[in-house]
Amino acid sequence: MTSKCIIFCFTLFSFIFNCAPAIAQNLQKFEVDKFIFEAIEIGEGNYGVVLVHGAAVNPDYFFGKYSNQFGQQLASQGLRVIGIKWNHPDSAYGIKSIGAAINYLKSQGVQKVSLVGHSRGGELIANFYRQNHGVTSIDSIIQIDSVDDQALIQPEIRKLFVYSKNSSFSRWQPGAFQKSTEPKEQIIVPGSDHNVAKILDRQPDLMESIIKFLLK
Repeated sequence: MTSKCIIFCFTLFSFIFNCAPAIAQNLQKFEVDKFIFEAIEIGEGNYGVVLVHGAAVNPDYFFGKYSNQFGQQLASQGLRVIGIKWNHPDSAYGIKSIGAAINYLKSQGVQKVSLVGHSRGGELIANFYRQNHGVTSIDSIIQIDSVDDQALIQPEIRKLFVYSKNSSFSRWQPGAFQKSTEPKEQIIVPGSDHNVAKILDRQPDLMESIIKFLLK
């Protein structure tokens, strides 16, 4: 094989590899205190983030094109990320899965944990904390275009509300933000998008703002 051919083949392989869509992360089973839950885990570090997808999507939502590979972007900043699967006939399964994911991360040496949820997942993480704030230590909660309509009144947790200004899904979020106690922040994104990737695309510095909030 000539040197020109070798160079051409290598260049072609590099082009295909770099342009190919990201391979989906693998869903794994975890067991914590005899409770089994499914999740995708990536990244390393002593700061953990639990990602909770919406009701009508798959658990790899936060790791694919519909979220601009949100999970991978967090992991690239030194965060340990675990995205749970919670769409289950038993509604309490999601709450239990969040708690088990937190305990799993702490068993791996993670010192601080934040929760990030989209749509119904945002409501689920808020309900989890309302039920468990006295026994579970969480650093922050981030709701992305959440359907949650209730206040977060626990003063010991940092809160970030991210939502599209004209989204019908998150129309309760302005009221929930107003009723919630400090410390709290909100980022209102122009438009009516509900999809995480579209929300991020509409406000290019949003991912950076989310990461800065997490790492405060």
